[in-house]
Amino acid sequence: MPQNMTNLQPVLKEVYTKTLNEQLNNETRSYNRINKTSEGTAEQPYGGRYVVFPIHIGRNSGIGARNENEALPTAGYQQTARAQLSLMNQYGVIELSGQTFELASKDYQTFANAVDLEMDNLKDDLAKDRNRQYFGSGNGKLATVVSVSGQVITVYSVLNVQDNEIIDAVTTGGTLHGTAALVVTAIDTVNNTVTVTGTVTGIVANDILIRTGNYNREWNGLASIVDNASTLYGINPSTTRLWKSEVNTQGGSSTALSEAVFMRMVDRLYRNGAKASVIITSLGVQRAYWQLLVQQRRFTDTKTFSGGYTGLEFNGGASVGAPIPLIADIDAPPSTAWFLTEKHFSLFRPHGFKFMDRDGSMWKQKVDANGRYDAYVALMYEYSQIGCTRRNAQGIITNITEDIA
Repeated sequence: MPQNMTNLQPVLKEVYTKTLNEQLNNETRSYNRINKTSEGTAEQPYGGRYVVFPIHIGRNSGIGARNENEALPTAGYQQTARAQLSLMNQYGVIELSGQTFELASKDYQTFANAVDLEMDNLKDDLAKDRNRQYFGSGNGKLATVVSVSGQVITVYSVLNVQDNEIIDAVTTGGTLHGTAALVVTAIDTVNNTVTVTGTVTGIVANDILIRTGNYNREWNGLASIVDNASTLYGINPSTTRLWKSEVNTQGGSSTALSEAVFMRMVDRLYRNGAKASVIITSLGVQRAYWQLLVQQRRFTDTKTFSGGYTGLEFNGGASVGAPIPLIADIDAPPSTAWFLTEKHFSLFRPHGFKFMDRDGSMWKQKVDANGRYDAYVALMYEYSQIGCTRRNAQGIITNITEDIA
């Protein structure tokens, strides 16, 4: 019998490539557009946890026309308000055993250096999470519950839920259901279901899934900024009329996309003295817009915009004076188009993410009530917040009928 591969199995070597082949989508389009707008925080008279800036909300009413010898107008004043926002504390944690440092760091030991693998990819993970938070309201929502059956939770979208993630199920008011720290064991992207381990009790429709401990600790993103009813930075739009975004819910029903709807939003912002610099949508809305252009026999080649990204464009007419980039973001909520005047956004932070080394070393030996361990922890941190200095320069259209992939 001739020699063959089966017989040679005991002496054959396993050969690995030197690179790790990425399977995750790490694109962060929207976050990257604001990432470099402000590297430093504004002056903070209340201390390092706050950013304070004034806004102009009203004109001097002391103007008027009079006949000869009539009383002059009553003096007025420029009306202002003070906005105050809090910096949020963001962290990423790595833990490696001593053996990992010693036995999984050389080319002949592993095809991916364990230390570099964790450190380099944590940066991508944090950036990706920022992109998700950019669209959120600060409450930490990953998904909204539709129904529950045993350990299987059906949600509207599993887009932001990750394998092996540790999550809580809470009401929109933050009340915890069941046991904290449910562990995601399976995700079904077709049926939008999440399977978890842990005690699943009392979870009902419209509850939300969040990362454990994250409730109301994330950035105040577009969901809270681009709104016409909620208080933002301590300013209530019910008493400060101009502190409102332009909102079109299309009557609350799914509605086919039209250019006229987009044009009306552009004009509403123009009446407020703003010119939208970008339209950010989901992939499904982008496809619906592309099909609209095709049906009207319109030129549909993509354009390259600042930052190197490509996308379609919307002709905003005289209100804007130039086409507006329409860019799809994988993390954008479905059926929504955000019309943003980006010059009024800033990322307030004293510095970007960096490893904490205040005691001279970024690696801390693991210690708990049971004693010391041959294990080491590194902590990456950033104190930051998204700020918008002009709310009425932003707009949103919801309930757009998407093209389903």
